[in-house]
Amino acid sequence: MSRDRVESVRLPLSWTWIQRVRDTVVKLLEDVSPDIREAAVLVASELAENVVKYGEPIETDESGEVNISLSPTRLMIASKSGLADVTRAQSVVERIGQISTANARDLYTARLRALFDGAGPSGSSELGLLRIVFEAEFRLSASHDGRVLTITAERDLA
Repeated sequence: MSRDRVESVRLPLSWTWIQRVRDTVVKLLEDVSPDIREAAVLVASELAENVVKYGEPIETDESGEVNISLSPTRLMIASKSGLADVTRAQSVVERIGQISTANARDLYTARLRALFDGAGPSGSSELGLLRIVFEAEFRLSASHDGRVLTITAERDLA
């Protein structure tokens, strides 16, 4: 791999587009190892699902976005979606900050235990972000600028 490659997928807030995101990642990463490719598909899927599940239209645009960027030394997958509620956005950014500075295995194991015990919010397992960090071994960060929430997952390749 000698040059940077970048792909973007416009993501209407519809579940039918998740497979397109997965297919785009597989195609872009056809030259990387299968384990990196599988991890990237997991990450892109989780981020895309969050866009569809929680994203809001940005003014007149009904779409969110997933960007995949591959360089010889780094893989980055970022989602962008509308989120007008500043309090909710700050909560997401803070949660990602907590995840990124804690022991991923401990958080993941504790969340699985809580799910098995029936604890936690209904309708959401809250495992997606933990899977990105623990299973796929990506670093997470997030920002909220006005009405747009950006979640970025990065993994070094070298």
